[in-house]
Amino acid sequence: SEAWSPGRLPTGAFLDPEGTSVPLGSLPLALALAPDGRHAAVLLNGWREQGLQIVDRQTRRVQTFVQPAAFLGLAFAPDGTALYASGGNEDVVYIYDWRDGQASLRDSVVLAPKTGGGRQSGVSYPAGLAPSPDGSTLYVAENLYDSLAVVDVGSKRVMQRLPAGRYPYRVVVSRDGTVYVSAWAGTAVRVFRRDAPRPLRPCRDPPGVPLPPHTALSPVA
Repeated sequence: SEAWSPGRLPTGAFLDPEGTSVPLGSLPLALALAPDGRHAAVLLNGWREQGLQIVDRQTRRVQTFVQPAAFLGLAFAPDGTALYASGGNEDVVYIYDWRDGQASLRDSVVLAPKTGGGRQSGVSYPAGLAPSPDGSTLYVAENLYDSLAVVDVGSKRVMQRLPAGRYPYRVVVSRDGTVYVSAWAGTAVRVFRRDAPRPLRPCRDPPGVPLPPHTALSPVA
């Protein structure tokens, strides 16, 4: 059989990139553009390796940070000083400091503490995530908990959990702070709002945005 080459799909078909392509690691499922516009963060979710890669779009240099697990969620803080990455099967969200195009692991948010020894399967399994416009809150889709976790960034504590449909997947936050959550097994996007100082609440009008099953949300400017 023919050797693998850039642009060649497993089916044998070829794709010709419109621009410059950069080789990445295993199963990149999420990409977030850094505030400087020069760098892009990529989350690897494959069997071979899981973790974070930082791509310099000018030099095409790639930095790799191995994580014990990763799954889908990736977002920069609004002020550009931190990067959040889902820890998937580890039931955590990893927090990276971001400065001058460099990422360094700082801390993590524990969504479900591991009990006992040995390798354990995740029970929360964070997927998509997004910060609030002011950066004080992080919203995390917990894929196996069927919930949306509301995390206080300062204390790294889960302040709320709200039902978010079966297997919540993606999270998008609008400029006015409205939170939208899609789910793998759902037929509508769940909508949540927060009227300070009240906690986040499901939006009853409308109750949800109807969508076909297995639909995911994509952030927009």
